[in-house]
Amino acid sequence: MTEVDPSVAGDDDHWMLLERFSSSDLPLVVRSRINPVAAEFAEANRVVAVIFDLRPEHVRDDGLPTCLDDLHKLEDRIVEAIDECGLNAFHTASVTGDGRRVQYFAIDPALDLAATIGEISSPLGELSVYSELDFATYLEFVSPTPLDRQFNGDRSVISNLEKQGDDGAVARKIDFWFYGNRSALMPLVDQLKHSGFALDHWLDEPAGVVLTIDAPANMSSFGEITPLLVQTAGEFGVEYDGWETLVLTDIAPQPELASKPSLFGRLFGQRKQ
Repeated sequence: MTEVDPSVAGDDDHWMLLERFSSSDLPLVVRSRINPVAAEFAEANRVVAVIFDLRPEHVRDDGLPTCLDDLHKLEDRIVEAIDECGLNAFHTASVTGDGRRVQYFAIDPALDLAATIGEISSPLGELSVYSELDFATYLEFVSPTPLDRQFNGDRSVISNLEKQGDDGAVARKIDFWFYGNRSALMPLVDQLKHSGFALDHWLDEPAGVVLTIDAPANMSSFGEITPLLVQTAGEFGVEYDGWETLVLTDIAPQPELASKPSLFGRLFGQRKQ
């Protein structure tokens, strides 16, 4: 069992990036803390949002900020102020987009968050606290879906490629792994063949199949591939277990494989970056 970080900041904890959209249909990047202790504390106590509304000159047309480094510093100041109070609290998520940076905190009811961060300010925008959150809506917003978890795994593999000098832009053979009953896997194979996938080989122990396709190994490509595979696997009641591919560099293909993430990685995400 992996230990969880009991601190407010969760710097040594596991975090996952989630893709969401605002009511204005603008992109949101949600950084969610995957920590069962923090989740249980949030449900038993209360969650408060610290909202930083950016001035228009610091916001791009798509609603994302132009001053992300400054926002990180501001966020750290807020976390430090809460930590210094000595009361139980967890930073559970951060959301960037729609002209805002929002931090969610699960806090002890005795903590007056508005007073705690009242002296913090920034010329980039205005800080406020919102405590009337609907917990069910919040929980749905920051909880990873199966697609979120798989995208997180995709990012892990692509990051591994980049560390080895492969930007993923060159199309190459990519293998995709599925597990389940052969009776369910066979129609899955037939359906995915219509989307350009080919049968590579069947697996015996445990029962599964490996499909393949030639495609770039980057998030632009997997932004289309992954939703299709997750949806199709769910439709036929089988498990989609990630992918692997050869590392390609400017010199020559290398024998190493950039492999699908481990089960632990898929369940708990990456450490905070």
